[in-house]
Amino acid sequence: MLRYTANYANTNHNFVIQNLDGERTKSNFLAVICILKNILQRGTPTMMSEFLKENIGKVHEEMIFKHPLSLISSEPPQWLSRIKGDEKNNYYPAKEFLFDLIPKYLPEYCFIRQLILPEAEINEIAQVNVDSFNDQRVDFYLPQAKLVVEIDGQHHKIHDHTRINDKLRDKYLASHGIKTVRIDTRDLTTRSEKFVSKINSIKNRLNEFHTILNHYRLPFEEPAKTYSSESGKIKLLSTAVIRFQLLILELLERDKLRCEAPEWKFNVLNRDVQSYAQLAIDDVCLWLEHICKLQRLDFRKPKIRVSEVSVEKKFSFHPEAINIDFSLLRRWTDENELTPNLIAVRTDYYDYQKGKRDYGKICVTDPIAYNLTPYAENEDTQLLRFFLKNIFNYNNFKDGQLRIISNALSLRHTIGLLPTSGGKSLCYQLAALLQPAISFVVCPIKSLMYDQKYNLEKLFVNRTAYITGDQAAEKKTKVASDFAKGRYLWIWISPERLQSKDFRDELTTLNKNLIISYAVIDEVHCLSEWGHDFRTSYLNLSKTIGTYLPASTFLGLTATASVNVLKDIKNEFGIKDEDVKTLTHYSRPELEFRIINARDNKKAVTISLLKKLLGENNTLQSSEGRIDNGLIFTPHVNGPFGCYDLANDLSRELKTEIRWFSGKVPKKKGPDMKRVPVLTPKEFNSHKMNAQREFHENKYPILVATKAFGMGVNKTNIRFTIHYGIPGSMESLYQEAGRAGRDGKSATCYVIFSPEIVSREILDKVFGFSTGLRYIRDIMDEMNESDDRGNDAFRVLYLWLYQQQFLDDELAMIMKLKTLCQPGACKTVNATDVCSKHEEESSRILVEKAIYRLSILGVIEDWTVADWFRGVFMVQVSDYNDKTIRQRLVNYIMKYDPEFDYSKAVKPHLGYEEDERPVLVLLEWIYNHFGYYRRQSIKNVYEICEEFAMKGPDASSWFKKELESMFKFSEVSHALDEIAEKPADIEKWFSIFYADHDHCSSKIISKDKLHSLKGSLARFLESYQFNTGLNMISGIVRLMLDDFVNPDGKQRMVSAIQHVCNSEEYNSYAVLGKLLEVGSKLKVSARQELSSVLLEYFGDNVEEIYEALNDDASLAVILDNAAKRLMEIGGILYDRCKETTEQY
Repeated sequence: MLRYTANYANTNHNFVIQNLDGERTKSNFLAVICILKNILQRGTPTMMSEFLKENIGKVHEEMIFKHPLSLISSEPPQWLSRIKGDEKNNYYPAKEFLFDLIPKYLPEYCFIRQLILPEAEINEIAQVNVDSFNDQRVDFYLPQAKLVVEIDGQHHKIHDHTRINDKLRDKYLASHGIKTVRIDTRDLTTRSEKFVSKINSIKNRLNEFHTILNHYRLPFEEPAKTYSSESGKIKLLSTAVIRFQLLILELLERDKLRCEAPEWKFNVLNRDVQSYAQLAIDDVCLWLEHICKLQRLDFRKPKIRVSEVSVEKKFSFHPEAINIDFSLLRRWTDENELTPNLIAVRTDYYDYQKGKRDYGKICVTDPIAYNLTPYAENEDTQLLRFFLKNIFNYNNFKDGQLRIISNALSLRHTIGLLPTSGGKSLCYQLAALLQPAISFVVCPIKSLMYDQKYNLEKLFVNRTAYITGDQAAEKKTKVASDFAKGRYLWIWISPERLQSKDFRDELTTLNKNLIISYAVIDEVHCLSEWGHDFRTSYLNLSKTIGTYLPASTFLGLTATASVNVLKDIKNEFGIKDEDVKTLTHYSRPELEFRIINARDNKKAVTISLLKKLLGENNTLQSSEGRIDNGLIFTPHVNGPFGCYDLANDLSRELKTEIRWFSGKVPKKKGPDMKRVPVLTPKEFNSHKMNAQREFHENKYPILVATKAFGMGVNKTNIRFTIHYGIPGSMESLYQEAGRAGRDGKSATCYVIFSPEIVSREILDKVFGFSTGLRYIRDIMDEMNESDDRGNDAFRVLYLWLYQQQFLDDELAMIMKLKTLCQPGACKTVNATDVCSKHEEESSRILVEKAIYRLSILGVIEDWTVADWFRGVFMVQVSDYNDKTIRQRLVNYIMKYDPEFDYSKAVKPHLGYEEDERPVLVLLEWIYNHFGYYRRQSIKNVYEICEEFAMKGPDASSWFKKELESMFKFSEVSHALDEIAEKPADIEKWFSIFYADHDHCSSKIISKDKLHSLKGSLARFLESYQFNTGLNMISGIVRLMLDDFVNPDGKQRMVSAIQHVCNSEEYNSYAVLGKLLEVGSKLKVSARQELSSVLLEYFGDNVEEIYEALNDDASLAVILDNAAKRLMEIGGILYDRCKETTEQY
């Protein structure tokens, strides 16, 4: 007997197919069949195809859809041999109870006879497999009342072991909320007082569940009224169609029907529903046609012959047809054994409940490598659009989606970059549904998991699940186990879940029986941005996926990825450039940007702004009458710039409900002035779930949140976002601002900006590209001592900086950990043994980071987390030595910095022990590389906000252009990428400044293109600190834009020239020539500044410099040199004259 959970309507979702024998048959169409089975079972209930909507109606849009219709036959069931008794003496007390005593003693509940399952297995009732209860059954089970009725013969009293076992069973079932009523056969026969008492117990239990049971009472008592109504007919028809569709697919899978066959014949006995078979067949064929065309398979709809009768006496068996006995109202019995060649379709006894009694299982076979070209309006595009409409109810793809989807469907590892609101989630969802396998999605934040599941369920796709820290341990274990059994199309997990040994064990089990198609990393930029700071598990994702899911296809999605992040991801997963799919533009025309200079008065400015936005009624209601929402982002959880305090302050001031959302529990000062959590963990989880759900439901107008709510959350009516201070990067600004305007209507993104009050000299020094972290710490310490952490830029920098360890402290911890790691060993590591100075949580984070550092060096092969809360790790140590450590170090760094030289990097550390040196080189490089990246990211945001005020009425459009230039992929960005990879290609450095990228025209690019180049370059400079080519280009760009004093101007050019002059890799004379060629086209002031730099390093070429630049600086040097020469000549002449005079 095959069991299913599927429906188009809100009736009983569980049904069975009996007498369908045979096994799965391999064929060219097997993947197609699996895909369609999964699509039809993607939700319970799920949405019909457009074809069925046209023929049946848009059932999911009708009010009747929400009202359940329970399926029950008015005829009692026919059981042949399942109900046990004394065959020898023809004594069947259980049958007597079911068929005679229930109508007599429980007349108002007579209908439960159709709902009671005889000989129900205990493990099936409890939905838990317990070995001691294997093959043990109860006499009767009524699922709708969680009621077991046992008819006990005399052996239950005579034998002690039976009596004890009965008590154990009853107690076990009670632990699962199931009541057991035992009726002695003697009492049943005599109708004793005890019997009446037992009947009353049953009645009381039924009364407790009357609400559920009443759903069956009316259709049982008045079937015509219930099932013959318009809504009843639609629901029955919808239910019948999907059951018949899944029967067809089972027949195809078992080779009882064949896709290649010219004709399909069906002979059907319809007991209680009509006119569904042809609809079901036509719809299945339509789906098959589209899937087959995508897979380049030739499928032609067979000729269909359906013979249907509704009277059993008129039904006759047809040997050449598929013979089917079809009923919705009847539940299955063992009467099918009388007609083994007749397939029976019946309703199941166990009703589907969300998360329970779900028979759905993903149908899997080998993934399909599609070969699609959906870049124009061709057949592939039209085919994919069919699935887009029929599954997701969208008419057209958004720009860029098709490229990502088609590349992923070809089973190529893919990175997809789309703007916020660009539909990234749909890319993995559609790709996963078009593969005959399961997938998993790594998400950085819980709110994103909840949001994606919420939005999918609105589309009637609910065969998905997530695992989060908010769930009880039992729930997490169940989801992981069900995932391994193939119950879900995909699940959402955190990166930390993949470091769990238990979850890895589930993946191992899964690999033996099922197939993973896609390993999706949503918001993949977090792998780099968060992995190097506080989410170390992100950095081990590629290795874990490669080890445990080697056949899976990687799909990374994000709206924003800096060059550094993109490089990280490409390196980790081995992604080729051609598999990075994105748009050439990143515009969001519906968004407007406003930077408001608040100086030191952020809160007052924010309150004033909100009063204007809320209006007189303190509600966000549009002119069309719709309810709108707003989001405010804060950099912190706690304190005056934290979401908790700000939300409460704004609520009081504005007298409207404003809530907060954060990733961690906020804290406030207690009576002893120590900070204590404002909520318990349980209260906090409840608060977050409610805040997110009710924000989606427009229960309150404004949410104040940290970045825990800033990614991927899809709410269409957010009309504005406010950044309460600048975020840490342009990526964060774009991500969080992108929560607004997702319905395509106009929205505004505000930044409440407070510029720094320190001198420009200090600001430039802090953001100088070669400034060390120690100097920045000193500056921050001085400000901290005076209770001044600066304004926006310094506040963000302070938050990041004090999450970092001091280099010497981390070195000591890593070396302590390394002493525990004997080559080839498997070691248990307790965080407190390695890092005893910190709290448990921070110790775990720091030690896991140390473990990852040693994995970079090849000391540690892999690790799992045995206990998250106490920080216990299981570490597998490699067979390493000093030579392998150095080699791994060089290989790692050179993936990011092609000009890295270990011999130079190690020189400052020669005073350390030999085994400490590679660790020091690694730490110093990491601190410099990622510390520089953070500072440069903050600098870019700060400068664009600072410059906004100077742009006048067109500031918003200017801001959007700057933003777009940072994220778009263009010919210029590709050129910069090549220079980043091959920094010694001098020709490329300079060709980028010419209109046709060739020196033939001698025409420099326009000012607009120069600004666009600056934007693209800013993105690269975040990732490359000492890249000679990029630094040279940056210096020239700033020179051309009259901003040479900027740290990205003169400092970078000087650094590049120094490297050119000191490296044998470069022809310094050739570089000078190119610089002079570009410089000759600059205005006078720029030529002067360029000359002053060149003279310092190319003083011997002063005449050449002057000839090209015609500048005062080189002229002054020439004249000074000439004067010196004249003085020398004059001195020589004087000496000669003097000698001549003396001779005479």
